[in-house]
This record gives sequence, structure tokens and C-alpha cells, in this order.
Amino acid sequence: MITAIEIFSIWLLSFILAIPEAIGFAVVPFKYKDASYVTCMLKPTNDFMLFYKDAKDWWLFGFYFCMPLACTAIFYTLMTCEMLNRRNSNLRIALSEHLKQRREVAKTVFCLVVIFALCWFPLHLSRILKKMVYNEKDPSRCELLSFLLPLDYISINLATMNSCINPIALYFVSKKFKNCFQSCLCCCCSQSKSLVTSVPMNGTSIQWKNQELNNHNTDRSSHKDSIN
Repeated sequence: MITAIEIFSIWLLSFILAIPEAIGFAVVPFKYKDASYVTCMLKPTNDFMLFYKDAKDWWLFGFYFCMPLACTAIFYTLMTCEMLNRRNSNLRIALSEHLKQRREVAKTVFCLVVIFALCWFPLHLSRILKKMVYNEKDPSRCELLSFLLPLDYISINLATMNSCINPIALYFVSKKFKNCFQSCLCCCCSQSKSLVTSVPMNGTSIQWKNQELNNHNTDRSSHKDSIN
């Protein structure tokens, strides 16, 4: 029951945090070089949305990037200290297997956190630089945009790749994930092979077992004759 409440609370909080993004974006027409275009962008219509637009980049950087990293670092440090204390205790032998599993979990979590930081930090950096340095009225803003736009495109693709990199990293870091992944592949391969060659294999296996049984009986009879 407690787990269900926690899951419901997480989904409810996620839904509430996504409301400004859902109601703040609108289709905005604009003209560029005598041509009309339409784009979807954040268009504030009230004071709250104006405040959200000004604080959005810092809010995303603080709540969605810094806070998860800080929480993970704190809990990872506490987990490491606990494992070190368990290592020096009298129950070291009894808890050795349990400690190995916890070390593997800690190593996996640490690897995923590092990948998360490397993939998402460039995106937040480009947004904050644009927020602090870029000025629409600056005559030399094109030079800055020539640097910020490629950085923004690269960082968006890198952030999107985070979900693709995680399974690959888990395969090399977590032995349990690697074994489960290989077992799934082996099961799929074995099932496909068994479907193709099910009848001949069954016949061959039966003939081989009968031949092995006949050879075993022959050896036993010859052994008895030699004794007699």
C-alpha cells in the first residue's frame, strides 16, 4: 500500500510540474525574408507564465539536474560508508556475498549518474549561457549565435542519447543485467532453432539414447561374462 501511494505521489508531482509546459506553449506565426512561418514556442499570457519563462532555465538546471546529482551523491556516499563499516565488522564473512551485490549496485548507480551528468550538462550550459550572455539588441549577436546554436543542437542530441547509452553501460557494468540480456538472446536463438529442427532433433535424440542404453547393457553383460 505504501509503495502504491509513493508511485501515485510521484506521478501526481510529475503531472503538476508539467502543467506550465502544457499550457504555456502556443503556435506563433512570424515572417522572415518575406516568407511566413509558423513555430511552436513558449508564449506567456499572464504574470505567472512571464515569471516561468524568465526562471525556466534556472529551474530546470536546479531542480532537474543539480538536485538529482546532489541526492545521488549523498546517498552514494552513505552507502559507501556503510559498506566500509560492514567490511571491518565481525560479520564480514557472512555478509561478503551481500556486500558484493551492494557494491555492484553502487557501481551501476554511479556509472549511470556520471553518464546522466555528461549527457545533460552541455544542454543546461548552453541554455544558461544564452540566458545570461545573449542580447537580442546587440549588433554582434550573430557571432554569439554561431557558437550557441551548434552547441545547442549537439547538446540536445547528446541529452537524447542518454536513454540509448544507459542499456549499453548497464551491459558492461552490471553482471546481472549482462547475464539476463545474454539469457534472453540465447532463449530467442534456441527457440528459433528448435522450431526449425524440432522433428529431426527429437528423432536423433531418441535414437542416440537407445543406442547409448544398448551399449550400456552390452558392457554390463560382457563384464558379467568375464567375472564368470
